[in-house]
Amino acid sequence: MKKDYIEKTLEYMVIISFLTLILVVFLQVFSRFFLPKAPSWTEELSRFLFIYSIMTAAPIALKRNEFVRVDILLVKLNKKVQHIFEIITYCLLNIFFLIIAYEGFTFGNLGVKQTSPAMGIPMYLSYGTVCYSGIFLLIYGLQILKEKITKKLDTKIDMIKLEEESMEWN
Repeated sequence: MKKDYIEKTLEYMVIISFLTLILVVFLQVFSRFFLPKAPSWTEELSRFLFIYSIMTAAPIALKRNEFVRVDILLVKLNKKVQHIFEIITYCLLNIFFLIIAYEGFTFGNLGVKQTSPAMGIPMYLSYGTVCYSGIFLLIYGLQILKEKITKKLDTKIDMIKLEEESMEWN
């Protein structure tokens, strides 16, 4: 089985950002109760870490098919129509992911000349998460679309083979 290094890297990024988020929020709460003054940067950093966690976890959820689906009408259709709808859905999703990546790049450029108020880090590091999330969503969306299309083609090839075999028996 081929390892997906992108997925593994994204997993580590989610784990690191979420664990750091927990530590920063713990420090914030602890300092409010037990220290004379809470650090001002903890709130800003926790916001950034939350954004990183979500934007990095979204492509993983897409790849693993862990997003919520409402398919009340879809399950009432036959398998062939369901499959066609899934292909159309992933075509539309990939267009949406492409728009997210492009607009995320534009959005990230807004932060080039800005810095965060408390920590003084460039804001493109925060704004840019929209772009990289869109890119990884597009990568996994295209993979899923390819699998859906080739599954349909493989099914047709198998059907043709079965028909040929049944003709040989007759």
